[in-house]
Amino acid sequence: MKALLISSVFFLLLACGTQKEVIVNTDSNSQIESNQAIDNTITNTSDTLRIIGTVRTTSKGCLVYIDAQTNSRSIKMYPVNLDDRFKKEGMFIRFTYALSRGMQPKGCECNQIVSVSDVTRLRKCY
Repeated sequence: MKALLISSVFFLLLACGTQKEVIVNTDSNSQIESNQAIDNTITNTSDTLRIIGTVRTTSKGCLVYIDAQTNSRSIKMYPVNLDDRFKKEGMFIRFTYALSRGMQPKGCECNQIVSVSDVTRLRKCY
């Protein structure tokens, strides 16, 4: 009975010590192996989400949206939780965003619906 208990504990510890190897496909079709490489990829991705944009206001559709430049393309974002103090036409802001599953207003021509955080007002440089 004692031998059965000791062998069960031994096999349990052995099973917990092995890790499953994870393979992630990146955009360049190369593969990343090991958990450390995956953690670095996620960190680098989250660093690129802090971007600069210009707040725009309209009278119909999306009342407020953000024009932003991300990786050589212009994008219109509808922020679902932008604070009222940042809802001024032409204001430059730096922010972090995450894609949201919120509803887009009818008649809104935005590319993405986002939830913004860590919003900072920037001065306009001449």
